[in-house]
Amino acid sequence: MGLKWWWVLALSLLCGLLGGTRSEAWALPQQGSPPAVSDTPDKQSAQAAPAPEKTGQEQPASAPFWSYAMWPALAADGRTIGIIIQVTETKPAHERAVAMNQALMLSSVHQHELTEAAETLNANLQTEITERKHVEEALQDVIVRFDRDMRYTYVNARVEKETGLQQETMVGKTPGELRLPTPVVDIVTRAVRSVFETGRPYVTELSYPSPGGVTNWEASFIPEFGENGAVQSVLNIARDITDKKRLEKTAQTYAEEVQALAASLLTAQEEERRRVSRELHDQICQQLAALAMDIGTLATRPPPREEARRRLKAIQARVVKVAEEAVHLAYQMHPSVLDELGLVVSLRDLCRQFSERYPDIALDFEDGGLPVSLPREVASCLYRVAQEGLQNIAKHSSAKHVSVALGFEKGAVVLTIADDGAGFDLKAARGRGGLGLIGMEERLRLVKGKLTITTQPGHGTQIAVEVPLPDDGIPSTIPANDGSRKARLREVS
Repeated sequence: MGLKWWWVLALSLLCGLLGGTRSEAWALPQQGSPPAVSDTPDKQSAQAAPAPEKTGQEQPASAPFWSYAMWPALAADGRTIGIIIQVTETKPAHERAVAMNQALMLSSVHQHELTEAAETLNANLQTEITERKHVEEALQDVIVRFDRDMRYTYVNARVEKETGLQQETMVGKTPGELRLPTPVVDIVTRAVRSVFETGRPYVTELSYPSPGGVTNWEASFIPEFGENGAVQSVLNIARDITDKKRLEKTAQTYAEEVQALAASLLTAQEEERRRVSRELHDQICQQLAALAMDIGTLATRPPPREEARRRLKAIQARVVKVAEEAVHLAYQMHPSVLDELGLVVSLRDLCRQFSERYPDIALDFEDGGLPVSLPREVASCLYRVAQEGLQNIAKHSSAKHVSVALGFEKGAVVLTIADDGAGFDLKAARGRGGLGLIGMEERLRLVKGKLTITTQPGHGTQIAVEVPLPDDGIPSTIPANDGSRKARLREVS
């Protein structure tokens, strides 16, 4: 509170009036202590005296401000023997108010800063929590954590999606307590125990019956070490590899089909060579040998003129027949008309030959217009597919009607072969690994084509082929050669 004085004024006049002496007045401080700091008189000094009278006077702001209090001093016998005056130097009231206001302002500013800091911290925390939830929702991996008792201590949102169990339900329980599938429980238990015992990661694969179907997972179990160097928990990160497994299975199926195709092709090559060799030997070679013998006879023993002329004409006819058989054999190996006249004419000729060979099957050929020129590999592929399809119809379908349609739609050549025959089980046919279907698919794969087979036992078969063409390979189209888009090649009476 500032400088303090304690004065004991023993006024001679006052002492005389009150009946006291000066020595008694000066002895008062030894008898009792005045108040310490406050304006309230000390109880020991006042000795139950009446409350002191407080007063004071203000001076200009530049001058010191004094406050004082006075109360009577009593002797031991109760007589008033003097006056005790407490004088204190204080600051002016407005300075105290200014100081208090400044303190309040500083306190208010500090409180505002603390409030803003708390709000910022809370916003950052909420943002971090939201971002973490978004990351967990976007994360495709399953993430869980196990303690030494095999209990879940953490599971992310993906676990709830795959198991159908709430995250809160899983935490604190073991896989067995949650009644997860027994094979999964066994695999997880074995993996977690191995990590706790060895301190090494453990990687395995497992299947899980998720709500959307059976899924395949690659699970990694990772040790988490404590400060003492021991494994305190195991983090399990599992990744969905269902699509990967499906692709691997598809690739394996294709590889097996390719192997079967390669083996079938080798067999087919040998069979084709045998057939060509047999036809050459049985037909062409024998006929040529017979012609050579007949010509030799004419040379060694010439007959009369008319007889020689007759025999030479017969030999000429036989030579023409041998030449036709040689041309037919070469056509089977590769039709020259395909290179010379194009796909439309070649398919029309193929259908004509089919109708002549199988007169009980009515065949319709429809030409919807094609680009002026087709890549050679595309034309050859479509021709061979049509050839294989017609051969299969003749051998297996018992059909009465067949339609072959060739057209151009949306930048692709489309070939359709349909019959009203017996149909077949497509899955069973693929399982047998027949050369016909595999050969079609492999040919179309080389030209980036698509094969669609629609069939059912007793309801016929439809083969649809679509081969896309590059934009620069489609300059224009040509109509059907006979002026009609559809022609019946052979009528059945």
